[in-house]
Amino acid sequence: MHDFPLEMQGDVAIHLHREVLSLPIFDNASQGCRKAIAMQIVPTFCTPGEYVLHCGDAISGIYCVCNGSMEVLRDGMVVAILGILTFFIIVILIIVV
Repeated sequence: MHDFPLEMQGDVAIHLHREVLSLPIFDNASQGCRKAIAMQIVPTFCTPGEYVLHCGDAISGIYCVCNGSMEVLRDGMVVAILGILTFFIIVILIIVV
């Protein structure tokens, strides 16, 4: 895809990540802003039992659960279960934990 013109890359990225970009947080974002965000999205797949972040880790991005669910643990106990399209809550819970 990197061989395509930048404008086309952005259009493809918007199409690929339309589910995330349709969240209410992006309602007032311009098309250019959505395109810039879409081009920065990096899909990551996690297996059951895999840790995404640990307490104290530096957060280098925003995470969104697009399929399945995720548990937030504190001292080995589940304190929250995050479902599909849970977005900023992940960042808030990880910072608080």
